[in-house]
Amino acid sequence: MTKSCVSMAVATCPVCARQHDTGELLLDRRLRDSLEPKTCTGWKMCPACQKLRDDGYVALVGADKLKSSGSELGEVWRTGRIVHLRASVFSDVFDAEVPEQGMVFADDETLDQLEAAANRTEQQDDAEEGGDHG
Repeated sequence: MTKSCVSMAVATCPVCARQHDTGELLLDRRLRDSLEPKTCTGWKMCPACQKLRDDGYVALVGADKLKSSGSELGEVWRTGRIVHLRASVFSDVFDAEVPEQGMVFADDETLDQLEAAANRTEQQDDAEEGGDHG
């Protein structure tokens, strides 16, 4: 790719890890052709993940501690799993404040337990709905 004095700024979503446009342009002050067509400027939720956060959800992002090189966003080995919990449910389940950034890393065992509990709740709801109709 050819370099330019102008670049489109992109950010990486800390939840889904997809890059997305920020709507910003970067300019080399000396007008040298030093910039790639797109430049990642940091971490920022993508519109889809931000909408879920704005709607009251907390993202639990699957991570593998053994494969991670640290606890910073770029150092965590992601498993690809993402679970969204309502903030009130997050506070009840984990007995913790909702994280300011709207997301936390969780191991797959924790995500498995949450999904199993959700499945049990759905089965109970289905049984109650089908039980007293006559």
